[in-house]
Amino acid sequence: MLRLGIKEYFRNFWFNFFTVVILAVMIISSTILISTLTIQTKTYRYAKGYIGKNGEFISFAKEKYINELKDVDKIMAISEISIECFDNIHSVLSTSIYNERMQKYMKPILSEGRWVEESNDSGVLHGVISDNPYGIKTGDTINAAIVTPDGEKNIKIHICGKIMEGQKLCVTGGKLNTDMSINDLFTVYSYEQLQVVKLITTQSQIKNSGIKPDIGYSNVIVKYKDNISKDSMDYNQDVVMENGLDASNGYDLAFDKEVSLKRMKKLSDREEKNIYAKYIPLISVDFILICLCIMGMSAVKTARSSKYYGKLFICGMKWSGGTILTIIEMSINSVLAMILGIVMLIIHNEYMLFGKIFANISFIQVIIMMCMCILTIIASAIMAANVMRDNTPIDILREN
Repeated sequence: MLRLGIKEYFRNFWFNFFTVVILAVMIISSTILISTLTIQTKTYRYAKGYIGKNGEFISFAKEKYINELKDVDKIMAISEISIECFDNIHSVLSTSIYNERMQKYMKPILSEGRWVEESNDSGVLHGVISDNPYGIKTGDTINAAIVTPDGEKNIKIHICGKIMEGQKLCVTGGKLNTDMSINDLFTVYSYEQLQVVKLITTQSQIKNSGIKPDIGYSNVIVKYKDNISKDSMDYNQDVVMENGLDASNGYDLAFDKEVSLKRMKKLSDREEKNIYAKYIPLISVDFILICLCIMGMSAVKTARSSKYYGKLFICGMKWSGGTILTIIEMSINSVLAMILGIVMLIIHNEYMLFGKIFANISFIQVIIMMCMCILTIIASAIMAANVMRDNTPIDILREN
């Protein structure tokens, strides 16, 4: 039966060819729509767990001040260090340190190269860099120094990749005011507009370097434990206010008492709902069109093959064999469509063929693709089975 199914597949080559193309287009369109929704909501999903009933917003703080706070549940902050480059560059790179949660939700899209991988290279810090006027590119290793509380420590910086322009990053900046949402804390980065060269590395890279840099936190949301005592709350307020101005530079910690985390959460939830309200109908329409296309292809396939199945029945094949042949044929189409769709999405991610939307080919996306293909196979099988059930071979041969 399998050999006959493959023979039937090549007998209907052009029909199957266009079926594969249509399925691949559906896979690509659904993946890009879902990826767009994922990108649009990533800041909300990243920050949701940090906005609790008890907490503080601090626009900027040195690490030592944050460590003094009591009964802290968790902290969301942008960690920044200063790295001075040498090699005839002599410029300070504003460097952000990404933790595991940032990497999961906010990992930057790269225009070339790869993301920072685990490395135990002694004395080498791996990172990705933005556009820059110094000619630093992917694959370069430059001499630099990290600013620490005890002075500068020499280190080599290896550039793994280049950050794509025009995306939201966990870097210093954003629109800070008393009426802001989570989305306002993250900057749409563009070197052309900001004229700031950004380097991004990870906590594990900093740890492996053996250097303890002078870390500053910006856009800090401190979430306290639910059972925090009034004494701890008062103590934390004193720490914040007492360190509001540091004599060394007058700007070690600035605190905005007017920022309400409850209001921030309310505005953030409203914005997130608006995004879902915009994209969910588009995704729903896309899936409805997918289902209609699947049913249409199944109907056409059954109509085209019914007479052939009648002839095979006369030659000795069971009448239910037509359904099996249809399943084999559509299974091959589905596998080829998935391969074609994934290849086209990979090419898109490399060259941005369908606009500057990164197609997230994750495990969940692959599962969705498989579900679409399985739905196609089931629909085709049901359509063929209904024809086989409602008609006899003689009826079909007479009609054709």
